[in-house]
Amino acid sequence: MANPKTTDTALWVPAAEAEPRPTTVPGRLVQVWTRQFPYENLTYLWPEAAGVEPQVGLRVVVPLRNRRVTGYVVDPQATPLDRPGVRYKPVDLVLDPQPLCPPTLVRLLRWAADYYLQPLGAYLHLAIPPGLHALHRAEVRITPAGLQAAAEWAAGARQRRLPLWARVLLYVAEARKATLPKVRRAVGSRSLHAAVQYLRARGWVEVRERLHQRAKVPKTTVVHLVRPPADGERVPGAYRDILTYLTQAGRDVLLEELAEQVRDAESSGADPQVAQRRLRDRLRRMVARGWIQVYVQYHPRPIVWDAPVGSEAPVVLNDEQRAVLESLQKYVEAGTFHAGVLYGVTGSGKTEVYLRLIEAAVRRGKTALVLMPEIALIPAVTQRFRRQFGDLLAVLHSEMTPAQRTSEWWRIRTGEARIVLGARSAIFAPLEDVGVLVVDEEQDGSYRQDELPVYNAREVALARARFENAVALLVTATPSVETYAHARQGTYGLYRLTQRAVPGAVLPEVVLVDMRDAYARGSHPFFSPLLMTSLRETLDRGETAIVLINRRGYAPFVQCRACGHVLTCSQCSIHMVLHKKAGVLRCHYCDATEPVPKRCPVCERPYLIATGIGTERVQALLEREFPDVRVGVLDRDTLSRPRELFRLLGDFYEGRVQVLVGTQMVAKGHHFPRVTLVGVLEADTSTGLPDFRSHERLFQLITQVVGRSGRADRPGRAIIQTYRPEHYAIRYACQHDYEGFFREELAYRQRFQYPPFTSIVLLTVVHPEHALARQYAQTLTELLTERSIPQTQVHGPVQPLLWRLQGKYRYHVLIRTTDRRAVRQALRDVLGRLPFRRDFLRVQVDPYELV
Repeated sequence: MANPKTTDTALWVPAAEAEPRPTTVPGRLVQVWTRQFPYENLTYLWPEAAGVEPQVGLRVVVPLRNRRVTGYVVDPQATPLDRPGVRYKPVDLVLDPQPLCPPTLVRLLRWAADYYLQPLGAYLHLAIPPGLHALHRAEVRITPAGLQAAAEWAAGARQRRLPLWARVLLYVAEARKATLPKVRRAVGSRSLHAAVQYLRARGWVEVRERLHQRAKVPKTTVVHLVRPPADGERVPGAYRDILTYLTQAGRDVLLEELAEQVRDAESSGADPQVAQRRLRDRLRRMVARGWIQVYVQYHPRPIVWDAPVGSEAPVVLNDEQRAVLESLQKYVEAGTFHAGVLYGVTGSGKTEVYLRLIEAAVRRGKTALVLMPEIALIPAVTQRFRRQFGDLLAVLHSEMTPAQRTSEWWRIRTGEARIVLGARSAIFAPLEDVGVLVVDEEQDGSYRQDELPVYNAREVALARARFENAVALLVTATPSVETYAHARQGTYGLYRLTQRAVPGAVLPEVVLVDMRDAYARGSHPFFSPLLMTSLRETLDRGETAIVLINRRGYAPFVQCRACGHVLTCSQCSIHMVLHKKAGVLRCHYCDATEPVPKRCPVCERPYLIATGIGTERVQALLEREFPDVRVGVLDRDTLSRPRELFRLLGDFYEGRVQVLVGTQMVAKGHHFPRVTLVGVLEADTSTGLPDFRSHERLFQLITQVVGRSGRADRPGRAIIQTYRPEHYAIRYACQHDYEGFFREELAYRQRFQYPPFTSIVLLTVVHPEHALARQYAQTLTELLTERSIPQTQVHGPVQPLLWRLQGKYRYHVLIRTTDRRAVRQALRDVLGRLPFRRDFLRVQVDPYELV
């Protein structure tokens, strides 16, 4: 799209600022998705004066109850509703002359909606950057009659208590105009509808609805002729000059150019600002008559990043890397779909291989997309990409400002940026002619989004590559069990890198510490003597270390030593986590916070104690043991402060921070040449979870974090502390033996018929009332069971481990099948006939976890 444009919403005024008249005449109908009713598409009448044909993905403004909202066309050929006398409201405004998403992306979004059984509109909304989401703002303006009425009321305002409508009138009269949220705050009332309607009925105020978009991206305004006036249609002289110029130009005209022509035609000496307001007022009326449309064209610019690009010596590929690259390049050159697994030990140079593959695709005029599981990994990789590709690179992730994301999105959409690097949602970037899609750390659960709309970016990447005839490369040092099973069966190509890329670098030595023996000998409950000694020796040599504890905060729970009560979240069935620095207890599921009490809320005795260990506590203990050493923390709390995160990673890379404490975020993809020691605390915490992937996640976590050590010319070491050294996931991880782990894990999955031997759909019923949650789950189970779906088992309903979240009770219904198509069809049928509201049900196809 060479000149991207959207409607200039500043020139839109709803007709007569009133509700549009519904009609029973079924003209051309469309179905529209709105965020207000995410599971129900609404039917509207397509306006004849729209100037564009309805298409899937067009953004529109529609009336909904007593307001207007933005939605997306999801069905351009809707059938009339099967209800006699139904009245259809027309679409108010079409925001785009064509869908913002390219056709290939719309096809992908349709696939995702069908595969994950989610509303298509939710994916369309997700694919558009937040800066382009139209915001609706109602503005209340005083009229001359209202000023007079306000003056009369103000005279006696102090002598009597004023009704709500009078308080609104006095405030608006003083402010002249104000948005509804501002009026609510001023008068101290949230319910203003009746008061504002009362004032409107008397002609004392006007309510105007405006649209604006948050993104501050450089743009120009253009005027487009939709149609000339019809024969006999009255055209005032001021409009005739504008229409004549647009007709003679035969093209879209810049607003500045049109303003200059109008000023020359009128020979007016009026103030330029007054003339511009007059012109925009005329254009607004011409838009309302359907003669013209006014668009804004965006002119995005590359982001100026804080970190310098620098230079780096060119990397010479070893024989393994070269062989893998040559094999993959054949598919890029042929332009055929190919799914491959790049499976290499940690530090084997997988990134360099896919960088060269992307370079080959770009030389052939193709584009490329690279997904990373954590935003914390993106800054370092960005520098490598910028060194190689410059401004051809665009970055997309949720920690960027709306203006940054919108600017980068437009650069991608116009073809200025041909390589996209981003987190999970970047899979929906508006690239065309995709040649390579890379999913780095493909096994990571962060690629899964569990809120509306649900999707797994890895699976979507495979589908997108298939639609685009591209190469999909799943990159990993610890393949997921399903991915590796597909590779062994030949569904995916398997490409191995068995040695580290740096000459002479080897996998680190791994030492397993049985904390039961260490505790029996009276050692520290969290740090074994071996780990503390190794830390001291590492720091004395001027090297750095990583300590993994997969829990945020200071302590995972606070318990009363007198009565045993554990402080829990009032909205969730989970304990509160102590965050000592902030001085609060925090729920890591609903983010509720409470001050730390001094007494037990049950027995009222002052015997509360912080139990367990988290990143904050490890940092405090290490700073006490090594007072001259800088200890940093990398976890979700750090990620919420992007600048601090980038500074921390840079300081650790350069050695200004000597010990990095972190959760699983420290284990993924980082390259720190100075790290020669890794310590893992409480490695076995996930082994008792009632989830079939828990052992796989444990193996992957240990293997990944061990791989951060000894990646350069100095040998590395890893010390794993555990109370279950005999567990097969821990044992195989310490031996760097993925094949051994895979065989044992696959046997376990086959015994209990978990993926990859079956497919799973998890249905979760949520409701504020416990009895209704149980009742709805039972009804759902009966609806599914009575359909007798072939090769399928329906289990439940059961309460999960987290049986209450965010104030809602939860019940699980699990479907296990070898016939995906039959299950999907049955679920579509059931979802269309639910005896309860659809938003009480969460559908997860191929769930990542079952808790």
